[in-house]
Amino acid sequence: MKIKIVLIIGLILFSFSYIVIAYENYDYRPPSHPGYMAVDMNTEANGQNAHDGRGLIELRNGNIMLIYSNTTGHNIDGWSEYKISTDHGETWGNSTKLQISYNEYNDGDDYTYLSEGSVVTDNGTIIIFLTNWSLTPGTRNYIGYIRSFDNGNSFTGFSYLNTTTPNDVDSTGYDPFSHNGTVYVICDSGGGTGGYHKLYVSTDNGSSFSRRSVLPFGKSNTYWDIDLMSNNDIIAISFLSSSSDKLYYCISHDYGYTWDSVQTTDVNKSIRNPQMVRLGDYYFLHGRSGNTGGDGYKGVIYTSTNGINWDNGVFYDNVQETNDWYSCNEIIYKYNSRIPNKILVQYSDQYNGDVNQDCNVLTFFIENISGTEIQEEIIEFISIQGKTNQSIIYSSTPTINWTIVSNASLYWLQIDNNQDFSSPEANYTNINQWNYPVACDINATRVSFTLPSPLTEYNKYYMRVRAYTE
Repeated sequence: MKIKIVLIIGLILFSFSYIVIAYENYDYRPPSHPGYMAVDMNTEANGQNAHDGRGLIELRNGNIMLIYSNTTGHNIDGWSEYKISTDHGETWGNSTKLQISYNEYNDGDDYTYLSEGSVVTDNGTIIIFLTNWSLTPGTRNYIGYIRSFDNGNSFTGFSYLNTTTPNDVDSTGYDPFSHNGTVYVICDSGGGTGGYHKLYVSTDNGSSFSRRSVLPFGKSNTYWDIDLMSNNDIIAISFLSSSSDKLYYCISHDYGYTWDSVQTTDVNKSIRNPQMVRLGDYYFLHGRSGNTGGDGYKGVIYTSTNGINWDNGVFYDNVQETNDWYSCNEIIYKYNSRIPNKILVQYSDQYNGDVNQDCNVLTFFIENISGTEIQEEIIEFISIQGKTNQSIIYSSTPTINWTIVSNASLYWLQIDNNQDFSSPEANYTNINQWNYPVACDINATRVSFTLPSPLTEYNKYYMRVRAYTE
């Protein structure tokens, strides 16, 4: 039996391209201190300390991993742990010991491994950088790392960052990044030679690292970070305790092989432990508001449109007595094209007035950032059985063609004889070449899909298509 199908199409787009209103600036959530509790060390860890040793990464499956220290004293006597969020940082699961760190601390040889930075490579490999500490007298020895290929379900053994001279570097910046197949991490020189701050890179997803350059910061510069600028230059920033009202920075125009001379820029409320991130139209700089004076040790955030000149800043946490503010950040929703990217910030915060003993881990979001809006991409009808819209089609399994959507991995097709699509006669939710190797063909400009099951009634039909990403 031949089926006469009159398709009234125009391919209505109701994809996951939600955003139609432009963001004006950005918002903090919650709007002021305190942030959201991620790790309550007072109740979860019997009064232990999460002063330092932080890390925050979005995994390729969309989960967030938050890494922190579980120590006594000033971030030495203990090990690293992590939590996983399955709802993009809104809530957190139970703590899990980073086993290599916990085992090293408990093996009786007076050493421990503590996390000092983490990154997810372009192919989804997790890299957690670890510093080897001597518990007595509390000194750093060398840097290595572990990797995971399964979203943190298991980890490799320890690898030295520098396999020839392990003590060439002994600590890392907290927000290394990955770009176009290369991982970038700034390291302190430790017992090595040839400069105080060094850039190490990996071009094989962490299988190996090599020193690319020595940065021009002086020996007294500490607390550094590295980020990619909007023009693909790399900027490195640092702190100098004698002038915390200045942010020290240098820029590389060739992906870290060479660096311009060190410059300074004013930060109105000072900055210590600086961490920087760029998203949309803004750069954000956060950390502790210096370490002296009545406004020291508060959580401060600055914004910039060029990464060099910063506004007057705002105190996110204006309570000096209950603040610590070692912090790091991560751009989230990177692997979800349906939702605008946000920034998640992790920071340590005192809960009992003693910086060495009593720090929890809190988080907050920077969202609705101008320049992160998702633009709608209209799907256009091309043809059905080679014919145009509102044609009579004599086939119960017609082939339908529509334009592709950039970065879409799946399409959802509905066909119904009701214009409100209340009871679809055809409902295919996961169309791509892998799920329908015979029925679906996708090239650079169009999707071609042949209905696998026939329509059974002579009728007028309506069709709509949704594009989305897993």
